Amino acid sequence: MEMSITYCVEQGYRPPCTLAQYHEYVEAIGIPLIEADNPNYPDYCFRAAQMVMNY
Repeated sequence: MEMSITYCVEQGYRPPCTLAQYHEYVEAIGIPLIEADNPNYPDYCFRAAQMVMNY
């Protein structure tokens, strides 16, 4: 999950990533992810990373 945010930042995208940017990540890692088509998933990843960083 956090890796998708890291990938987006490395690509020059600003968090939170869009669903299209998340799809780029899924394609780059070559692993089919269950939530890949959930339009809310990139935001969930961003929020989870924020929570961990604030912990």
